[in-house]
Amino acid sequence: MTQEQLAENAELSVQHIGALEKGAGNPTLNSLERIASALSIGIEELFALEEFKRTSEEMRKELISFIQGCSDEQLQRLYAISRLIS
Repeated sequence: MTQEQLAENAELSVQHIGALEKGAGNPTLNSLERIASALSIGIEELFALEEFKRTSEEMRKELISFIQGCSDEQLQRLYAISRLIS
């Protein structure tokens, strides 16, 4: 699938997809949900890469830090996602 096809299927801009691929953008949970849906995969599969493997303690610290900075809407989405993958 090309960036253009992914962008169209995910209803995101090609520029946004390109920036994410280069590591230059910060996706929202909504963007991640759209990308996963466009790829016909679960959102958790977007993070099933070797480079994202961390120790349990590292992951706990990162998650706590991330959660503390979430808006109420982001927290609701994160909660819903965690329920889906647990």
